[in-house]
Amino acid sequence: MANPLLAYRVALEMQQRRRGRGGREPAYRLADVSERLLRCVVRAHATGHADLTSLDDYQLAICARVSQLQTRELYEEIGLGILVREALDWLGEQHLVSISHKAPSGPYRGVAPTESGLGAVNVDPWYRRILMFFDP
Repeated sequence: MANPLLAYRVALEMQQRRRGRGGREPAYRLADVSERLLRCVVRAHATGHADLTSLDDYQLAICARVSQLQTRELYEEIGLGILVREALDWLGEQHLVSISHKAPSGPYRGVAPTESGLGAVNVDPWYRRILMFFDP
């Protein structure tokens, strides 16, 4: 009991310090979380990361920069794990990602983009995306 409570207090203190420096609050809306997760999965697939299928939802949330300050215990305690799994379920329903292992009360493993998911994210470098804005 003391260890998760300590982790929670440390994370709250870090969040307060971040707010004091003018840091942005992370968006925890379902649409924003699912968009970040999809971009992360597609970019990892495009760069050829073969270990993407071995990641669980907590590690994927860290890669997508959804969960940066939370430990695994705090990630579950504050409900961010449930939100990430709900976003992955929504992406699965939209046929943008496929999930190989869905545990009823635990982490999801083996997230991979589908063909429609690969087409939904532009993986061009930032300068090409800017050039496409000026010269479509």
